[in-house]
Amino acid sequence: MMRLLTIGSFFSSMVFSADVNLIIFYIEAHLNFRDKDFARLFFVSGGVGIVMQAFLLQPFIKCLGEKWLLVATFLCGSIHNLLYGISKDKKGIWAAFILSQFTHLSYPLLSSFASKGASESEQGQVQGALSAMTALAAALGPILMQSTYDHTKDTIGPGTMFVVASLIYFIGTIIVSFLQVDKLSVTADEDRRTSDSDDNEEGLLQPPSTTNALEEPLIQPQRSPEEE
Repeated sequence: MMRLLTIGSFFSSMVFSADVNLIIFYIEAHLNFRDKDFARLFFVSGGVGIVMQAFLLQPFIKCLGEKWLLVATFLCGSIHNLLYGISKDKKGIWAAFILSQFTHLSYPLLSSFASKGASESEQGQVQGALSAMTALAAALGPILMQSTYDHTKDTIGPGTMFVVASLIYFIGTIIVSFLQVDKLSVTADEDRRTSDSDDNEEGLLQPPSTTNALEEPLIQPQRSPEEE
């Protein structure tokens, strides 16, 4: 299950990094976005993101459950990247940016799944491995999308790179749909019990304490005849 989670996180981070690095240049060059457009776009989408993270995340989890909310966020990522690629005017980009704020809910959910899939002693290793994979994906994503853009901008169209990103996100959606939350929790519980059992065995194998023996004097004082 952790492998599925890692692969899904890799795809998500790869597309997210490409979006962050390339979307601004794309809509400025091809959809005539200017400074005022960017200011309004970031202000509104940022406000929507704050509302999503602060007020709507928990209701969404109660309504859908963590797994299906994660699947929904990945599917939304596929949709909003498709909108980036096929939009011919500013309205489509506005819709895509608003939807992207729902997609961003996937990151706390991925961290939560990773935490549930590891025992207490493995939390640092699992979160570190997930961060390393995210960093690798963040490096590869823009390279892949830029290469796609260079090879398709004069043939299929400049938005093709976002259609490819949409396909990657859709593959990630299929992958995370196979996650089993109960199995992640059971695995973590088994690891925790195994760790506790090992600690108990180490305690049984330790040599007996000699503290009490050392508390007794090594040479008993002799009693005088008067004391007897």
